[in-house]
Amino acid sequence: MPLYPLLCRLLRKKIEQADSDLLVISSFAAAKNVVEEKDNEKNRGKKKVILYLHSPMQYIRENHDEYLQKIRGAKGAIFKRVTRYLRKWDKRSRHYDEVFANSKYTAVCAKKYYHLEATVWYPEMPEVYRITDVIVQPRDYFVYVGRLVRFIREVDRIIELANLSKVPLLILGS
Repeated sequence: MPLYPLLCRLLRKKIEQADSDLLVISSFAAAKNVVEEKDNEKNRGKKKVILYLHSPMQYIRENHDEYLQKIRGAKGAIFKRVTRYLRKWDKRSRHYDEVFANSKYTAVCAKKYYHLEATVWYPEMPEVYRITDVIVQPRDYFVYVGRLVRFIREVDRIIELANLSKVPLLILGS
């Protein structure tokens, strides 16, 4: 986590060496910072830069307090110090010719945190993953979509809730 700025700087150097006039960044968080800041004259107008933002870094924004409660001791102190620095780094002004968001929520976050106007562009789903069978009788069930990690998502609580409710649970994720 504290190495994100360094990694983005290294990636930026690689991108500058590439012989392309288009850069498309598909980012959940830190990768959006691989472009130079707006006021850097040497890069302005060189490449068209498109950002497709999936989410801001939630652990330094909305979920910060929740992470702090779960990380204790030296790790918690390091996390607290690093996230303060990352929040400033993440808010730096960057240059994008077009900005897209994968949801209305992400578009609101882009405006709130980065002052970016984003067009919502929902990801397309390949035909092979679409279920064409229509269920005539609706059924009750819970759906969980996401990574199967205990740390923040607390999948075990979701499973417990479904068991207590005696409602089937459909889990999509890895």
